Amino acid sequence: QVSNWLHQHVRLGGLLQVSHPFGEFTPDSESMVPIVLISAGVGITPMVAVLNRIAQICPEREVVFAHAAASEAHHAHRADIVAAQTRMPHLQLINFYETAGASGLKDNSTQLGLMQVDKLPKWQRDVAQVYLCGPVGFMKVQWRDLLAVGVPAANLHREVFGPDLLDNVA
Repeated sequence: QVSNWLHQHVRLGGLLQVSHPFGEFTPDSESMVPIVLISAGVGITPMVAVLNRIAQICPEREVVFAHAAASEAHHAHRADIVAAQTRMPHLQLINFYETAGASGLKDNSTQLGLMQVDKLPKWQRDVAQVYLCGPVGFMKVQWRDLLAVGVPAANLHREVFGPDLLDNVA
């Protein structure tokens, strides 16, 4: 709804009053504590912002970046991720695509099917802060599976980003 309104009403040179981002989802992009960023669909948008910030100020940080999309054609922000990878020696990437698409699966960082916690790169599960962003159903499954493999609940953080965010409005 917001994007449609912006396209319909805001013109070049228009001014908008906006606030700083707010909510429960405030990943610490400046510490050296390992971080795991897990997203699906449009949930990648805030995760890429966090990744870009880490690449800028803490490129040596241990980061796992996992994303699920319908296919490679539906995977947004790939250029940002590649750029971060060139700056971050400890960045581990994995993508999950429901369908392989015309180009097939290119490398070991891409898995076919839904995201599975046991297929994610290894990380310090008792130390790392884990952030989830995407559709509610996706986050519920990942949250449950992360707890099952020993990630402490205190280290798990999530935020809805996308159409599910509007469920309470309807």
